[in-house]
Amino acid sequence: MRELVSMIRPHLPLRIDRVDVTEDNLNISGDGWALNVTCPWRMMTDDGLWFSWSDVEAPNLFTSLIGRELQDVRLIDNGPDPAFKISGNAELQVFGDTDYDPWVISAADTIVVGLVSPPGFQ
Repeated sequence: MRELVSMIRPHLPLRIDRVDVTEDNLNISGDGWALNVTCPWRMMTDDGLWFSWSDVEAPNLFTSLIGRELQDVRLIDNGPDPAFKISGNAELQVFGDTDYDPWVISAADTIVVGLVSPPGFQ
């Protein structure tokens, strides 16, 4: 998954124009890019957990990200799970829980498909 960092960083920053959250799907996108997540995720700040995939208020809380930028990407503990730094002191952490496309990010001509986390990794 190290390719994620090298493949996506050249496209950063990416402005967040749209956010759609349903019971089991998170879609964040902007002009020419999209991030689709179908696995557990959490939104962190320097103060700790802000909200997560199981929070009933998540759709409302995500609207505050519109207009911000996805600024960087890293791998959590050097594993397969990505963390996306978002302007305004936020980080979206994603935890793959299935072998079938737990998350996908596309930007311009680049597409990266996530992997399942190893057992006990999260």
